[in-house]
Amino acid sequence: MVVVLVVVAVVVVVVVVVVVVVVVVVVVVAAAVVVVVVVVVVVVVVVVVVVVRRRRRRRRRIGRRRRRGRRRRRSI
Repeated sequence: MVVVLVVVAVVVVVVVVVVVVVVVVVVVVAAAVVVVVVVVVVVVVVVVVVVVRRRRRRRRRIGRRRRRGRRRRRSI
């Protein structure tokens, strides 16, 4: 009886340890995935903002040059 109880206790401990390890691994992997997703989203947002700003600046500069050119032509 004592041997059976010891074996059952060892099996229970091993199962608990395995479950804990699996849970920890799943949590760590999930955290890593979340971090990667957040980093990717931040990078995409930054790239989009930079591209949009560059496009706006180019359009504004071109617009200003055209307006100045038109004004000069009209004044001439």
